[in-house]
Amino acid sequence: MVTEIDRDELKQKLDHPKKSILVEALPADHFRKLHLPGAINIPADQVRTLAPEQLPNKDVEVIVYCAGPACHASREAADQLTAMGYSNVRHYVGGKDDWIKAGLTKILVDGGDPDETLRVRNLLGFVDGQTTNPTFVAKNPDVQRLIASGRKLTWDEQKEEYKKIVQRISPLVGNAGVSIEVFADFNISAEEMLAQGKEMFSWIPNAYIKYPCIYEGSGPRRCRCSRACG
Repeated sequence: MVTEIDRDELKQKLDHPKKSILVEALPADHFRKLHLPGAINIPADQVRTLAPEQLPNKDVEVIVYCAGPACHASREAADQLTAMGYSNVRHYVGGKDDWIKAGLTKILVDGGDPDETLRVRNLLGFVDGQTTNPTFVAKNPDVQRLIASGRKLTWDEQKEEYKKIVQRISPLVGNAGVSIEVFADFNISAEEMLAQGKEMFSWIPNAYIKYPCIYEGSGPRRCRCSRACG
């Protein structure tokens, strides 16, 4: 018999994991785009072939979910598991829709193309935040066109392009803001990175500054933490 589980009980189980397994019953491409923390993927049409390998213990608690109440994949998967002899199958009917609406999953886009951010927001209905870095910015279509024309950007022009891009992204995302990474190499000093970070922080109202994981990058992080806590 399949019993239902609500969001609060599921969150408690994920916060204090014991002997339960969370299974997403949607196709692999949906799972790769977004899934609940710690979930494994057993699509509803592959339960009989994948479950024996991925769920060898038929007495373990198995919690199955899919997109939401209008999606039947999780119910089909749960019924198949029960028919195969799994004794403790639970069904999270609310699925991804319920989890996301409760703010339990944050959607952050990686990239430097505001048009792509807008496409993702239109597809999902929202985007919580975005992470950017100089490499992503270099792949921005507008920047690529400048490079293809033979134009070599100066240091100030690179910063200006980065600034324009994050200013377009800023109003498209939610309260997770936009992560902006300073330009850095192994020759840069901590003081130079801190100066960059101060400038970048002023670009948009929802900026988060990211310093690289090199020795010098720890200097600005320590400085900013001491000023915030002191």
